[in-house]
Amino acid sequence: PGATPDERHESPEPIIDMGDDVSGAVLRKIREARGIELSDIAHRTKISERHLRAIEEERFGDMPAAVYVRGYVMEYAKSIRIDPQKAVNSYLRRYNARNAPVEGTSKEAI
Repeated sequence: PGATPDERHESPEPIIDMGDDVSGAVLRKIREARGIELSDIAHRTKISERHLRAIEEERFGDMPAAVYVRGYVMEYAKSIRIDPQKAVNSYLRRYNARNAPVEGTSKEAI
């Protein structure tokens, strides 16, 4: 009746409450709690560490177009074993809010 070695996890997953807002800091906290190095994610996903660091630090100006950010956050979330759709939806809300054009300004005015 005991668990066979195949049924046991190598190490128990820490229980982490992400809440409803998945920020770069939350992603980093989960990654660190799971003992995953940024270089491991970069190697597994083929996403540069520079972009992964920009995601964690929410340096939106250093990120590519939103379509790429969506894919990067999705792959990052899969790598740290959290719900990728929830992570993408929450993170992109933050990304889009920060990158929304300010009323009354335009590129031509600069």
